[in-house]
Amino acid sequence: MKKSRLKQNILATTMLALAGGLVAVPAQADGNERSPRAKAAQEARAERAQQMADKLGLTEQQREEVQAIMADSRQRAAEIQKEMMEERREARQQMMSLREETRNRMDEILNAEQREKLEEMRQAAIEKRKAMREERGGPRRR
Repeated sequence: MKKSRLKQNILATTMLALAGGLVAVPAQADGNERSPRAKAAQEARAERAQQMADKLGLTEQQREEVQAIMADSRQRAAEIQKEMMEERREARQQMMSLREETRNRMDEILNAEQREKLEEMRQAAIEKRKAMREERGGPRRR
């Protein structure tokens, strides 16, 4: 049920962002001084909101209501993003634990020569991935 609500919130937030380009998650939601990038995003967001309001011919009351709706949407988007990051960290930790468990279980059934050969294979795979990253020009960005 929680994941369904999360998906619905993500979809709704994405649709709002695509519809007007007005939603941007604040860089720091705790009220601390913002980075130049965050300030520029806030200024661009305000300009887009002003343009939308002008094009729609919104009354002052409507403008205030739109501002409140968008502020609420940004806050909710920040909460969703934070939740997603926490879930991602948890999933990463679970995967690391699973890898460790798998390695330990494999080591239990292999003899010393087989474990050594497996370790060589692992190292070769690591080197291959490293070479592929260098060909691409560095680590992947997400």
